[in-house]
Amino acid sequence: MKSFKGVIARYAATKKLGGEEISLPATEKDQLREDLNNISKRNGTIFWVILIIIILLFALSLLFIAMNQDEPDKIKLIFGITGISVMGLIYYMVKIWKEKNYIDMTLILVRTLKEETVFSILNALHQKL
Repeated sequence: MKSFKGVIARYAATKKLGGEEISLPATEKDQLREDLNNISKRNGTIFWVILIIIILLFALSLLFIAMNQDEPDKIKLIFGITGISVMGLIYYMVKIWKEKNYIDMTLILVRTLKEETVFSILNALHQKL
């Protein structure tokens, strides 16, 4: 499975020869677009799956509370367990959403800018990541 960092490193690292920058050939630019699109779609799918899991955890927690209204110790336990799980999932969602935004912005730049400019952006992203 490819990652955003991996794709950027692949295209940024291979475009310098002897300190001289060369432009991306059209075929590589198309492949870059395809790689970024695939990663963006995968991240979008993962984001929605995690959101559904969070909603299900919340609904199950409410059901558990309704079934155990008279036992506050069990309610505390379920909130502790689901709270930690939900926080971890939300952290991962934010991370995925940030990467998806980077990818989408990079895709817009790759589609609209000249090859030389795209190469400079890829190098800058590669150094930042």
